[in-house]
Amino acid sequence: MKRWMAAALGAALVTSSIGCSAGSEKAQPTASKDKKVVLRFATGNVGKDSMSEVVTKLLDKFKAENPEVEIVVEGAPGGFELANKIKIDVASNNTPDVFTYWRPDPNLGMDKFIEAGAIANLDDLRKDPDIKDLFDDSAWKTATVNGVVRAMPMITFYNPLLINKEILDKLNLKVPQTWDELLNVIKETKKNGYIPWGVSIIPAKSGTIERPMNYVMYRMLGYDKVNKLMAGLEPFNTPEVITALERVRELTTGYMADDASVVEDSVIYAKYINTGKVVMTLDHSSAIMKITPEVQKKFVSVDFPLIPGGVDKEKTIVKDLTTLVYASSKAYEDPIKKPYVIKFLKLFSGKEAGKMYTEIAGNPIPMRGVDIDPTKVTPLVKESSLMAEKAPGVFWMGKVMDNTQRDKVWPLLAEYWLGKYTANELAVKLDEAYKK
Repeated sequence: MKRWMAAALGAALVTSSIGCSAGSEKAQPTASKDKKVVLRFATGNVGKDSMSEVVTKLLDKFKAENPEVEIVVEGAPGGFELANKIKIDVASNNTPDVFTYWRPDPNLGMDKFIEAGAIANLDDLRKDPDIKDLFDDSAWKTATVNGVVRAMPMITFYNPLLINKEILDKLNLKVPQTWDELLNVIKETKKNGYIPWGVSIIPAKSGTIERPMNYVMYRMLGYDKVNKLMAGLEPFNTPEVITALERVRELTTGYMADDASVVEDSVIYAKYINTGKVVMTLDHSSAIMKITPEVQKKFVSVDFPLIPGGVDKEKTIVKDLTTLVYASSKAYEDPIKKPYVIKFLKLFSGKEAGKMYTEIAGNPIPMRGVDIDPTKVTPLVKESSLMAEKAPGVFWMGKVMDNTQRDKVWPLLAEYWLGKYTANELAVKLDEAYKK
């Protein structure tokens, strides 16, 4: 079975203890039966979603194998709340012993946590016989910062273009394979009362606001050029970039739900996508599981088309690690906690966990050699995952941005969806956003 990749986060604020039976007959060199070792575990997966179910199963397994350890779960409702929690914990020198989090990219704050000395050096784990051959070089590259391994890979993601074929069939439209066909689908479905894009454009809470733009910019300008733009190394106000922004406008402006600027992604799925009103989604792959099984049957996965006049000559797909498991430097340097931290990291990044991430939560994984039961994966997940595996991968354009840049740029993208700017005006605004 080919390996599967992807990502997921989200849930409700909760702090709870995962209880453990008092004592064990096995000899435990690092803990006495009278005094438990306590590990604090922070995660966004503590609600009723499928990833939370997997996390609970893994915690139960850890508890059964290590009854002398008490796991205190510190949950945060959704990705942004988790980021704020870890930020506060690091600032107060109270980093959780282990926690799940995104890639160590600047825009997600992990670089600052590492600079603060809060994140463990896991170079020794990469050499561990159980781990050293489990991931490919791409996964290790993402998990490594300045030559040091900082996390264990858990889940990968890709950004699939999903189209409700049932809607196209009703309107006698074919599934778009070219740029012109894609634009025609958008215009015709809008004219017939459908919502072309299932997207939230709340800047601070949307996970979809920039994804169509990401593909258009890559197709028009190429991966390297776009990354220089998003890192603030080159100006936006140039003819070639303005042309690319015009293509973005053609594809997106005015083609979302009327309330897209006030409702979050979860509401978009419940109110529009799962009721058959949305034509297309372009979200991270784990979001496929937000679509009900019945509605999934109506969707097909499509390669984002090349654009005439663009630099890209090959249909690439955005994909990377999305969720990793980290340890605090304090816990990793503690001789009593360290053996359990290692067990925890190996459990959450191992093959057994990977199998559950895919079969239960529908997430693609970076682990090699995991035997996935194809009957446990929905056809849409299977179809889009195979498409992602075949296509050359590129990183998300936001990967090179820091939080300050993103906080300035994302609101401009929201206003662009609403038609507030021309391409020329947006180029000027973007250059202003990157001024020091």
